[in-house]
Amino acid sequence: MKNRIFTFALTLFCLFQARGQNMQLLPDNYMSNGIVSSLTEDDDNIYLGGTFTFIGKSEPFGAAISTRSNTISYHFANPNAQVNVSLEDGQGGWFIAGAFLQVGGQAMQGFAHILSNGTLDPTWNLNPNNLISSLYISGGVLYVGGIFTTISGTSRSRFAAYDISTKSLLGFNPTFDGEVRSMLVVGDELILGGSFTNVNGTPRNRLASIDIPTSTLTAWNPDVNINVLTLAYDATNNELFIGGNFTTVGGLSRGRAASFSFPSKTLSSWDPMANAFVNKILVWNSKLILGGGFSSILGASQSFLVRFDLPAKTKDSWAPPINGTVNSIATNDTSLFVGGGFSKVNGLFRNFIASFDETGNLESWNPGTSNAVVSLSVSAGRVYAGGTFTLAGGEARTNIAAINKSTNTITAFNPIPSTGINSLHYSNGNLYAAGSFVSIGGQPRSRIGAVDVNTGLATSWNPNIAGATVNTITSRNGIVYVGGNFTTVGGVSRANLAAIDATTGIATSWNPSPNAPVLSIVVEDQIYVGGSFLTIAGQSKPRLAAFDVLSGSLNPIFSPAPNNSVTTLLFDNGILYAGGQFISINGQPRNGLASLHPYLGFVHPWNPNMIPGVVTCLGKTENHIVAGGNFASVGGLGRSKLAVIDKVTGTATSWNPTPGALVNCLLVTKNRIYAGGQFAVLGTATQERLAGFEGPAVSTGSISTSLCKEASVTIPYTASGIFTSGNVFTAQLSDEFGSFYTPTDIGSVTSTSSGSISATIPALTPTGTGYRIRVVSSQLAMYFEKNADDISIDECVSETFIWNGSQNDGDWNNAANWTPSGVPGSSSEVIISGTTSQPNLSTNVSCARITLKGTAFPTIGSGFRLNVKRDFAATGNQVFGGSGTVVFNGTVMQTISGTVRLTNVEFANTSSAGVVIPALSTLKIEPGSVVTFLPDSKLTNDGAFILTSNATGTAKIGPVPVSATISGSFTQERYLTHGTGTGSWYLLGTPFGDNNFTNFSDDFRVVGLSGGFGDQGNDILPSVEPERSTILKYVESMHNVRTDTVQKSGWRIPSNENMVAGTGYRVWVNYYSNHRHLFDTKGTLTRGTGVNNEFTFPPLTRNEYSNCYPSTPGINPLNCSEANRGWNLIANPFPCDIDWDAAGGWTKPAELNNAFFTWNSAQGGYRAYVGAGGSSLGVTSNTESNPNLIPSGQSFFVRLTTPGTYVTNLSVKESAKVTTSSATFLRTATAAGNQLKIRLTSVNAPGYQFDAMVKMEEGSTDGFDQNRDLEIFPGTNAEFSIRSEGNAGRLLESIAPITETRTIGLSMDYHGRTGSFSFGFPEGEMFLENTEVYLKDNHFGTLTLIQAGTEYSFAANSDGELNPIRFELILNPASVTGGKNLVSRMTRLLYPNPVTNQVFTLVCSGEDTELDITDVLGRKVAFSMNQTVAGQKEVTFPSSVNAGQYWVKVRNSDGMTVHPVTVR
Repeated sequence: MKNRIFTFALTLFCLFQARGQNMQLLPDNYMSNGIVSSLTEDDDNIYLGGTFTFIGKSEPFGAAISTRSNTISYHFANPNAQVNVSLEDGQGGWFIAGAFLQVGGQAMQGFAHILSNGTLDPTWNLNPNNLISSLYISGGVLYVGGIFTTISGTSRSRFAAYDISTKSLLGFNPTFDGEVRSMLVVGDELILGGSFTNVNGTPRNRLASIDIPTSTLTAWNPDVNINVLTLAYDATNNELFIGGNFTTVGGLSRGRAASFSFPSKTLSSWDPMANAFVNKILVWNSKLILGGGFSSILGASQSFLVRFDLPAKTKDSWAPPINGTVNSIATNDTSLFVGGGFSKVNGLFRNFIASFDETGNLESWNPGTSNAVVSLSVSAGRVYAGGTFTLAGGEARTNIAAINKSTNTITAFNPIPSTGINSLHYSNGNLYAAGSFVSIGGQPRSRIGAVDVNTGLATSWNPNIAGATVNTITSRNGIVYVGGNFTTVGGVSRANLAAIDATTGIATSWNPSPNAPVLSIVVEDQIYVGGSFLTIAGQSKPRLAAFDVLSGSLNPIFSPAPNNSVTTLLFDNGILYAGGQFISINGQPRNGLASLHPYLGFVHPWNPNMIPGVVTCLGKTENHIVAGGNFASVGGLGRSKLAVIDKVTGTATSWNPTPGALVNCLLVTKNRIYAGGQFAVLGTATQERLAGFEGPAVSTGSISTSLCKEASVTIPYTASGIFTSGNVFTAQLSDEFGSFYTPTDIGSVTSTSSGSISATIPALTPTGTGYRIRVVSSQLAMYFEKNADDISIDECVSETFIWNGSQNDGDWNNAANWTPSGVPGSSSEVIISGTTSQPNLSTNVSCARITLKGTAFPTIGSGFRLNVKRDFAATGNQVFGGSGTVVFNGTVMQTISGTVRLTNVEFANTSSAGVVIPALSTLKIEPGSVVTFLPDSKLTNDGAFILTSNATGTAKIGPVPVSATISGSFTQERYLTHGTGTGSWYLLGTPFGDNNFTNFSDDFRVVGLSGGFGDQGNDILPSVEPERSTILKYVESMHNVRTDTVQKSGWRIPSNENMVAGTGYRVWVNYYSNHRHLFDTKGTLTRGTGVNNEFTFPPLTRNEYSNCYPSTPGINPLNCSEANRGWNLIANPFPCDIDWDAAGGWTKPAELNNAFFTWNSAQGGYRAYVGAGGSSLGVTSNTESNPNLIPSGQSFFVRLTTPGTYVTNLSVKESAKVTTSSATFLRTATAAGNQLKIRLTSVNAPGYQFDAMVKMEEGSTDGFDQNRDLEIFPGTNAEFSIRSEGNAGRLLESIAPITETRTIGLSMDYHGRTGSFSFGFPEGEMFLENTEVYLKDNHFGTLTLIQAGTEYSFAANSDGELNPIRFELILNPASVTGGKNLVSRMTRLLYPNPVTNQVFTLVCSGEDTELDITDVLGRKVAFSMNQTVAGQKEVTFPSSVNAGQYWVKVRNSDGMTVHPVTVR
């Protein structure tokens, strides 16, 4: 049945041209009339598999086809819905009518004129309000019939006539009450057939005649009982033929066709007795041809097509076997064209359209369409076919087809599997097919088979799989891997997964047996298997597993565990990509697509975030992943079902073709992407189930195969596709193995077309013979083709330049400063002597070799680099100074000989030999400079490598990559700042191994190394030289153990042993003997190891004992309090500062309080730093900066505060190193938290200060809060601390935000000192939100309001002044004061509140103060009031007062205030 419903579908030739990505839909795309499930290729062909029966090209609803060949005039102005009728216009074009609303993308409802060149004629726009069913031209008039009631904006009842020359509607206006389906002019009469029963109000059943000159209905009334569908006239024999659905004419029986003699119009006796409708009648070459839906003629079997001789009207013998309805017939001089709903004629494939010669023989003409042809019309050597099809110019292919890449034609390959194909795989001349079929290539094959690509016939390979289906197939090294939903292979049990010999078809012994279907397999060094299974190889490996490709053993580590099915896998450049229906993998959110480590299985950060997460297929280009599936967005960008995603960022490109339904499969080949699936449109353009896209591509031309470093070279390239303004073509050089994984840019040109690029081979290119060059574009191209042959690159020239400095400008690039005149290059040898004017590098420069002589002192400016490709030598003690960097980045062995002094150094030589410091040679790094090692760099030190130090800084080694290779002994100097007196204790460590204590004898006096425990006590405060040992280390487990004779408080005297990196030591340094101020350590470099590139400190311990030993009379027992437990002395293990707060730089155990303690030797006390951007507390310095940094060589205490006896580990990563220090600590000037720092200074000790802090944090308690509170170090020289409930003292006390007045005590300990002191409150760290703070001096009974910058000075000489609980902080919240500053109020403070002992103090202005106290009912309450000190009154409730809320009303000359008071 013809479609009578207007529909809308826009058909376009699509050019997807988005910003930065010009992807073009291939203009001659083949499509399929069924689902495409798999795509693969060989050198010549693209193979597609699925559940289709026809492959063709997009020509929706109308196609113009050559009558001499199968050639289709592609991309005529196609309508967007069914064409019911077409009529040649006499000029090589056609008039068409149907259910369409658009033609060629332009609005054109129901009728259109297609010009001979295939374009739309916009001047013909009839705009009928309903279908046009018939068209006829006669005498310059176009007659139009149908079911419309208006046309060209004018009322016309199912019929209209137009002057063709003027395109104007004529006045000829007969009216019909039903459809006009067919028209014919005979002489002056217009014959009309259809479904009408009245014409101009006069009964005429389905057939009528109108006199054209008079426009009147004739008297002829043949009275047909059912619709007339077709008319034809035999002009030779003056006979009119009609066809349709009718069974009587004029009351006489006629089987669907009849004839009338003209001009009498009498009904003849002819009756073909067709048993079903006749759609079309044609008179041609003395033959009458009928086509329709009948299956018998004259009572005998004759289907769909029949022929009669004229004029006798006797049926001839022609009866071509045709398997479907004939809808239309057309002719030219030599051929008869038929269209309809058939697929075969004479047993040969002829999809919906065919042709016969004059004798009735089937012709080879076979353009093929994907669905029914409804109308045919011949004009100027072309047949216009209209209908319901969307594809034309194709061929019938059952479930598998091959398309030749070069000719873009469907090949003869046609193996005809019995049912659909799930997966195809090409290997060694065979196409492997997998699905649910039971035969293929003419042979029985169950679920899997191999077909010869030349013949389409099945090979002898026959694994014979039993089960529902095979979903996926691939091969490697003679083994075919299959996955699906099956039970046996060749009768051997193999559940859902098997490996099959590619020669014999016999399953190997590998039998992982996943418990549910396998959907995807990828084979590389491992066999990756994805599906819906939960267990495989007897192990729990949900949905994704990996096996060793050689042994077949399960990889136990690889366990990504996606939470739903994995449907597709792709391996690319060491990364496994998995797609499916999951929303998480390895516990991390990943919607539909993830990238994984191929061996460990962990998820990479790459996260395209497909929503919804359904990815069914994957492909790859050079820089992108192509994904297909059923998603709607990628990373929040609207990308429906098909997207190209950046491999680095995970961001979708702008390309957005928008298939209308699921994409099942992808094939990415060079600069083309082919997608197959279930879609019928791309965006709004028809594209059925198969689409090919072509992107821009760049190929590189011929280049010399031998090049020199620094040589200029011209790179020719050819660009295909669309590149727009602003595009840059860049020539890239591969590595020496031909890989472009990390290419080097060597030249570029801004262009949109083919051309050449002037390039230069970089001076630092490693020597090699396997280089390639390619040209890439800044705008996305799908494929970059490198040059054809390997290229050798080597050092080619060498010249010596001697610095003469004659220009006195220090300019390295001034040719006159060199002898001979010129500027050294990367292949030059450079010699610099001690001239007056020395080079000062203000650009990046390179040379092969460099030698410093005499008094040479060249410098490198900040940010600039001297690249040395070979050797560096110095004949004396010359220094190459400045703040720039000397880079050793050669590609062969480099040496550093003599005594070379450098500032910043970078080792980048990754050759097998690397950089070598020979024996007897020395490399010294200047103080404050940094040594950098790049990944894969190599340094062999057979001489000396010294990191020097002075009062301004120490040389450092920055983060060392795991892949760097470093050997030999290093030395680091540590400048020690001397204090007063004869010596001092230092907390030191070493960044090197193999460093014996006796090596320090040139730095300080080393005595007493006995290996026992000392009697120095449990502090390190002595200011005099110890008697027993000058070196101690701390053993936490011995902090409260003693013998009968020796107190063992944790400090151990080491034997003469090697220092251990990461272990802290306590060293006494004699100032009078250590004139050098230097402490140096030597040995092998300590560095991070493992995946995290980290160093693990010696184990941290915490020990608790039930009692203290011994209890011998006369010997004081040790202090076994909590305060002594869990302290561990460790040291910076690296030759570089480390940042305690480095993000991701530490692995700190949960039991560790996030703080460290260092010894301030100059002031004789401990400084503590609280982590996470915290503060420096304890004994601090007024010049202190970067308190979060721990210098190289510094040891420090950390504490495990979680109760118990246990051992745990602390690790620091190379990334925690800090090579440059900021001038100030990295925090804002105003404290980031709710905190108050209290600073005690002594007038008698300038430069000395002691800090403690109170913080308010939600969740804090009055007990010890891990990582919030900080205790006083045992035995420390603490001048004061914060007193809190249940503790002796803290440097940092965190409390919960207060809603009531709170008192916090300060514990003072002067350690025998007297004199003048001062409390200060640093402006940047004095901020307690909505809280007033007062300092109460209990000795004088005074209160001082604390504000930023407040100083409170006091004397501490007498016993009362030295009272340890003399001072308190009083915190008054906004909820008590109403949020106003109490300084400006009459009553400044009422405390404590709540009142717990019936007494509170009132601080107020005025001496005439009066009080009233009432309860909540307004009843007055008795009290007494006494003046204590000026401005303060002590108020006492009677003992009988009840707990509860009271109101205190204060009146004096300044006014009146009311305060709530709680009594407890």
